Amino acid sequence: MEYVSLSGPVPKRIRDIMFRSQQVRNVWAHRAGYADQKFVERCPDLGVALGSRVDINATAFVEMMHGMHMYVVVLNNRLRLQNGQPALVVECIGYEGVLASADPEPVA
Repeated sequence: MEYVSLSGPVPKRIRDIMFRSQQVRNVWAHRAGYADQKFVERCPDLGVALGSRVDINATAFVEMMHGMHMYVVVLNNRLRLQNGQPALVVECIGYEGVLASADPEPVA
């Protein structure tokens, strides 16, 4: 994001779900949904065993979807601030309060 002047801190909650989403995507794109050693090591909290199928239920999908949306909100707020507009608070369910650590002076 540095190349387009949108780099900066990202709240841990959003960083974590973006990382998990990337790992799930990789295992599905490159391993037909079966966990390899990298996935098991990088996502130990999911409790997926090596060679097991990585299934994503609706709850996990919604969490990842909202996390990705929140990352877009962080980037949009940076762009708004660069253009003299106030940052917005548009938080998804499960991500309440995360924007407070991303950019200064959000408004409701």
